[in-house]
Amino acid sequence: MSDSAQLLDDPAQLLSDPIFQLNMVIWSVKDLPKNGSSQVKPFLREVGYYIFALNRRILLPELTQRSSSSDSIPDRFPPVPDVWLRHESDDFDLILELKSHGFGEKSSNVKQISKMLAASFDLSHSLGIQNKKPGFFIFMTVYKDADKMMETLNSLKARLEKEDVSSAPIAVIGLDNDKDNWLWKSIDPSTLPKPLQKGLSQPVTILKSMGHIEDIIPMYFIPWLPEVNEEDSPLVSDGLSVFTGRVLSYVQKQIRNTEPPGVLSLRAESLLKEATYGVFDYWKGKDRNRFTKKVINIILNHVDADSIIDKSDAVVDIEIKTESIREDILKELESYEVSNRAMNLEGASSSIQLPFDDV
Repeated sequence: MSDSAQLLDDPAQLLSDPIFQLNMVIWSVKDLPKNGSSQVKPFLREVGYYIFALNRRILLPELTQRSSSSDSIPDRFPPVPDVWLRHESDDFDLILELKSHGFGEKSSNVKQISKMLAASFDLSHSLGIQNKKPGFFIFMTVYKDADKMMETLNSLKARLEKEDVSSAPIAVIGLDNDKDNWLWKSIDPSTLPKPLQKGLSQPVTILKSMGHIEDIIPMYFIPWLPEVNEEDSPLVSDGLSVFTGRVLSYVQKQIRNTEPPGVLSLRAESLLKEATYGVFDYWKGKDRNRFTKKVINIILNHVDADSIIDKSDAVVDIEIKTESIREDILKELESYEVSNRAMNLEGASSSIQLPFDDV
C-alpha cells in the first residue's frame, strides 16, 4: 500500500497534512463540481466568507518595519499567510495560517507568526488604501494541539504589546475526525470573529465519510503549497499527478473543439484556472509563474514543432491544418504519463519560499 493510500488508515496523519488542511478551507468556501459537492459542507460560505487571496504577502506597518531591534519582528520581509478571506458584511478580514502541528515559544515558527500578527492588525498597508482595514488572525492545526497553540499566540501578542507593536485579534480552529468525518472545532467560540461564533459553538463536519484516498485527491482544488514537500505531505506527488491530468484534459477538449484548418491559442493561466475550478485566480505566490511555464512546456513537448506558430512562457499558438494532424496531437497528449514526476507539474512546485513573492 502506498504512503497516500495509508493516510485514511491513520486519521491523525491526514489531519496534519497541510495540503488536506488547505483544501478543507477551500471546500468550505467554494462549490465542487459534480460528484464531490455532496460530500462537503460550505460552512464558511454559509456564514458569509469568500476567498480574497491565497499565498499573498501581507505588509508590516512602516513603524514596525523600522523596529529592527525587535526580537518579535526581526526583519521587514513580509509574511505570506496561506489564506486571506473576506466577509460580505463583517469588517474583519480573516488571515489563516495552516500548520501540521502547534508549537511553543522557542519554535522557529515564532518569527513568522509574530510578523503575521503585526501585519494583520491593519491590512490597509497590504491593500494600498488609506482607511484602516482590520484583520483577524486564525491559526488552524490539529485539535489536540489547539490549546497549546492558543497559549503560544497569547504569549506572542503579549510580547508584541511590550514593544508597542499592535497585533490582530487571534483564534485557533482545530481539525479533528469522528469515525470517517472530518471536523473543525473551536476551543473557545467566544474568541472567534462574530460570523463564526454560533456556527462553531459545536463541531462542524466539513468533509463527510470517504472510503478511499483516491476519492479525496480528485476533489482537491489546489494540490500544493510552497515549502511543502513529500516528506510533509505524502499527497503532494499524487495530487500533482491528478492535477496534471486535469490540465491535459482541458487542452484536449480545446483541441477537439478546434475545426481544421484553424489556429488554437492555449493560455496557461486559463488552463490552470479551469483545472482548479477557478481557484488559480486567487493564487498570488511566485510559484504561479513556474506553473504557467511548466504547462506551456508540457504542451510544446507533445505537439509537433511544425504546428507551433508562436509561443511564450504563458501562451502557445497551434496551427491545426488537417483532421489527421489534430488526431495525431490528441493521441500524443493521451499517451502522456501524468504520474511521471520528471515530466508532470510536480516539477513546477517548489519547496523554497522567496521572501518577496509577487502580489
